[in-house]
Amino acid sequence: MKKNNKFKSVVMSKLIAKKKIVCTLSFGLLSVISGFAQNFTENFEGNVSAWTLVNGWQTNKWVIGSATAYEGSKSAYISNDGTANAYGNTASIVHLYRDVELGANSTLTFFWKGQGESGYDELKVYLIPTSTWPTAGSQLPDNDGYGNIYLLGTFSESASWTQGTINLPAYSGTKRLVFSWRNANSSAVQPPIAIDNVVLTTTGNGIGTETNPYLISSKANMEALALTVANGNDCSGIYFSLTRDLTGANDTVTTVIGGTSGAFKGIFDGGGHEVAVKINIKISNSVNDTYAGVFGRIGGATIKNLGVSGSVSSSYPSPSLLSISDHYSGGICGYAYSSTITNCYNTGSVSSSSSYSENYAIDLYSGGICGLVSSST
Repeated sequence: MKKNNKFKSVVMSKLIAKKKIVCTLSFGLLSVISGFAQNFTENFEGNVSAWTLVNGWQTNKWVIGSATAYEGSKSAYISNDGTANAYGNTASIVHLYRDVELGANSTLTFFWKGQGESGYDELKVYLIPTSTWPTAGSQLPDNDGYGNIYLLGTFSESASWTQGTINLPAYSGTKRLVFSWRNANSSAVQPPIAIDNVVLTTTGNGIGTETNPYLISSKANMEALALTVANGNDCSGIYFSLTRDLTGANDTVTTVIGGTSGAFKGIFDGGGHEVAVKINIKISNSVNDTYAGVFGRIGGATIKNLGVSGSVSSSYPSPSLLSISDHYSGGICGYAYSSTITNCYNTGSVSSSSSYSENYAIDLYSGGICGLVSSST
């Protein structure tokens, strides 16, 4: 099949029917896309449900309150009464953590202050696997010997707010960011630790903007995007850019982005690269519409500069019960409405087939680029 930059839609069958750290964590500007790194900022002024406080029965505990703050009125800090930024000399080890998405180049910053007894009382900051759960009263190791736990820095002996910055280890995926406080049972030198304005800044994998799109470089990234849309995030206004061909034996894409649970509404730039697909949908006894292609269903989206090879097939055996549904198959997408597809091609095969009886009615739409388009260009 020749490369074709135009829509080709055909109805195939119509059937009736101590290192200073600054930590940045960002809430709110973009929805988090699972499997992609994203900036976040936390000032502890609003919804803090992403954070887990692990205090157990320890005397000195993490709280999020208004006893002290670098900016605004709140911060996260250690308290022995749930209110004041003060601690007692009963030995305690407590943790504050949340999961974060990292990329190739990530920087953590936060403002902190805390005196503590020299050599005994301190804040430690870690990156650990999400399968590791901090326990009150137990200190995390500085290194587990396998490179899974990273001690990022140790902080103490500063009674005034100080900003710290740390370049995080290169890692693409989710890690657990942990702030751990420990104090001994000798002298309590006030105040204990407090943190504010935590910021995580990531470059290299993108942040979903037009100038810094999420970078897609693997089958796993495509699967993460498909899962994101399936879970209800339509990615409206979010930019993605394919950085290489996904045509190797381990790169073949078998998941569909957008479908019955919702349409993809973002901007996807293939960068002139090609994606090999092997998508085979078999449906029977269904009253739900189905969608097959790199993108199953798109609405208000832009897909550009993308090539497709491989195969997309849909087969609908004769059901035993009444079935009324529509089914869409295409190389780039199954069904597009109010969308734009430009400079795209498909060299692979697209097929739809069905056995049917008088007991059900279906519409099958198949096309080299898109199965069916509506109000699209």
